[in-house]
Amino acid sequence: MSGVKDERVAASNFYKEIGVDAAPVVSANKSPMLAYVTGTVSTTAESTVDKAALIDDVRQALYASKICSYAQGMAIIKAKSLEQD
Repeated sequence: MSGVKDERVAASNFYKEIGVDAAPVVSANKSPMLAYVTGTVSTTAESTVDKAALIDDVRQALYASKICSYAQGMAIIKAKSLEQD
């Protein structure tokens, strides 16, 4: 990660300029996902977790993580290629 610090700093500055701040940190005991996984979500009418939306959010997050992993792999290959030149 430290090898691309300049890129991370540039990206951070870019997002700050367009008004996007860092993602808020959610404590573990307030996370809807953690509550769902640990089984502490109420199954009564009081429940505020939409299971279908939660499943779709997890599916979208998995897809995004795959894209990020692919991009990171390509960046590593590129860096190694440039290093060997």
